[in-house]
Amino acid sequence: MDSWASTHGYPTSVSTNQASDYPFARLSFGLSSKPMILRTEMGSFLFQHFLEQVALRLSSRNDLENPWITLFVPLAMKDELVMSTLLALGGANLYTYSGHALKQTYSYYAVAVRSVKHRVTELAQGDFSHMLNTLVTTIALAQFEAMIGDTRGVLLYHLQACRELLQLSQRRCLSLNPTVIAFVLESYLYTAAVGTTFVYDDRQTSFTFDWEYDLLNSVFDDSRGYGFMLGYASKLLQLLPQLVQTVSKWINPDSDLEPSHADQEFLFFKAELTSWEPSYGQGTNAPSLADTHDDKPEHQSVMQSWHRDAQVVAKIYHQALLALLFTGRHGRQPPDEGLLALIDPLIDEFFRLRGTLSPESPVWAMMLWPTVMVGSCLHRLEDQLMISDKDCSMMPVINAFNVLQQIWDDEGEIVFGIVGLSIVCRSQKITLCAI
Repeated sequence: MDSWASTHGYPTSVSTNQASDYPFARLSFGLSSKPMILRTEMGSFLFQHFLEQVALRLSSRNDLENPWITLFVPLAMKDELVMSTLLALGGANLYTYSGHALKQTYSYYAVAVRSVKHRVTELAQGDFSHMLNTLVTTIALAQFEAMIGDTRGVLLYHLQACRELLQLSQRRCLSLNPTVIAFVLESYLYTAAVGTTFVYDDRQTSFTFDWEYDLLNSVFDDSRGYGFMLGYASKLLQLLPQLVQTVSKWINPDSDLEPSHADQEFLFFKAELTSWEPSYGQGTNAPSLADTHDDKPEHQSVMQSWHRDAQVVAKIYHQALLALLFTGRHGRQPPDEGLLALIDPLIDEFFRLRGTLSPESPVWAMMLWPTVMVGSCLHRLEDQLMISDKDCSMMPVINAFNVLQQIWDDEGEIVFGIVGLSIVCRSQKITLCAI
């Protein structure tokens, strides 16, 4: 049986030694003047853990120019707000695997949240000097909520704050580092797309994405930093929030939507998904390590592997969006032969594609959302066992599989697909951070 822990935990190829290859991982501990927050044993330890383990998982790409290190760490070295957030991320990840550092983790988290509130007050008073760092912190806090497996939907508040700050910076035409803004924006787009699907209320309707992608196009001219989060699935992730909001109307028992209008919407999304092909970037060239100062053959090979795996993940997302569309349009009726005839080929292709990914690939960090979506459609025990892992200690995965188990255990076979996920989330008032 495939083990989620063996394929979704830390890639075994990314050890402490490999982490030291990152430019800032080498630089940070050589600084003569460390921030006060790093002069404690716990602060220093959690920072090292963030550099060596967490940054790779967050970026989903084993690139020497990991933006969590090359972009965010320099800001953190000069700003306790950003550093507190990175330490909280390091602690959250460490606690998930070892049960250690919980108190310290939430202490750093509390410092970050209080400081963000203070920064927002400054922004309201017209002081934009800390806008960039505040943006970085809000998207990092969203990742923190996902990492600890929060089910209350706190992640959505951080995403909303990030969105409003992005809009404010655009309205004010603030001169901010475009490379940092670009990565914050890409992280926001990915996190908001997959993080607002399985919620217990209607808060996802407040997230729209067209202007954000237009902004992404404008800031990514000639940037090699694109693709850490969106990869080859950018068009799918742009479509996902609109599809989720539409499906929510279809499956709402109180909806007065005309069937003919729903049919038109279904045909629109079906055409979009049928014509989809993996494509990289927003008008940018796919990055390669030849663009960096390091052109070692082994690093070139790593990058080629990532591009191959990123295309596989995009195709897996494609299967998941089709499953979302078909089960959503089927509505609250038990699955019938017609629906299963559409779903079963998607399941088979999901497992085929999944089987081509190396256990060490960093793209496994992006696999929880499609696994939950396709997993909610699994009606054969052997398929359910292939993605189950009772020993995994990561809270987002534990929460996700608890929900899936309830769907699989439904004797009436009414709880199925996106309808089943919606029923479970709403009945228990939980939000799944499938990030």
